[in-house]
Amino acid sequence: MPTLDRLQTKVEDLEYECGLLTKKLRGLRRSRAIETDAAVRTKLDVQIEETTEELETVEQTLERLERQINEFTQPASIRPSVNLDQLHGALLKLGYWEQQRSFKKVIKDHPVGAFLIQGNSPEYGQRWLLNRLALETSRSLEAKVVKVNLGRVSSRSNIPALWRELAERVGLGRQNTPSEAEIVERVHQWWQTQNVIIVFYDVHGTIEDNLRDLINDFWAVLANRVSETATQGNGFKLLMFLLDDKGSVNTWNLTFAKQYDSTWRPIIPFGLPNLTEFSSDLLITWIEQQSGVLPTAITDEAETVVAALLANTDNGIPEPTLREICDLCGCNWYDQEDKWLKL
Repeated sequence: MPTLDRLQTKVEDLEYECGLLTKKLRGLRRSRAIETDAAVRTKLDVQIEETTEELETVEQTLERLERQINEFTQPASIRPSVNLDQLHGALLKLGYWEQQRSFKKVIKDHPVGAFLIQGNSPEYGQRWLLNRLALETSRSLEAKVVKVNLGRVSSRSNIPALWRELAERVGLGRQNTPSEAEIVERVHQWWQTQNVIIVFYDVHGTIEDNLRDLINDFWAVLANRVSETATQGNGFKLLMFLLDDKGSVNTWNLTFAKQYDSTWRPIIPFGLPNLTEFSSDLLITWIEQQSGVLPTAITDEAETVVAALLANTDNGIPEPTLREICDLCGCNWYDQEDKWLKL
């Protein structure tokens, strides 16, 4: 049995190796983005795939060693009764299928897309779904991320303040008041060498005119810019997410696509189906499908467990349900929140 010191030494070595591989992968992707020779690009594609697989293997080993260290350091009474990575993977398969199918259809055909994630309260799991969809783009969530809270007082009704904050978020600062075109160009430059994810939280907290200006003067211009150069085929995605925690933005006089078809254009944000409660049938089916991960105390009494879940979560409101499932598995949701909800 390895000692704690030996495990920690292995973790340090793997973290260093992980950093080297990540740096190598970024360099290969940058080279791929600017290379014009088809044969060289093909060779770079192979190197990128091999390096990605190597990085994923190292990351998996690192996670396994970190779990072993946790077993050393946690008292037996509070150790989880399931593998946390397996539990996370299982939870990522619970519900939200309509939203995920719509999202996957779009990103399969387009390098750029904007999505409205909406529910009647934050408890419907807008952030959980955001992170779940982001993992469809990159398993390691490796991307340039820009995050702006539209519910902030400075951004709620003052569009110039919003532009200033967005300029700062993309690294342009406040000096000389960067224009919308400069902000668009900065993000476009990022996209040429990496995935880019832009998240606007609390969009219900701003005013309708502000969101309209943001979509028309920022997103539409940026989406067109990317679409014009997407034929270069760099393989990177540019995604924008709008999180509505009140379920109200969809009633505003703004255009959101409802279905994906040949007439849809990336300048139009896609309104994903409204988030709803988890049903009894959905939960029972999920428990049966995840029987290899969940404790037998859950799988052997699925109907009884589901009845208790619905009673404790206002009939299956998603995030409380996820927390309750974690608790039944010997895992504290809040201990994992920073790891599972990176966006």
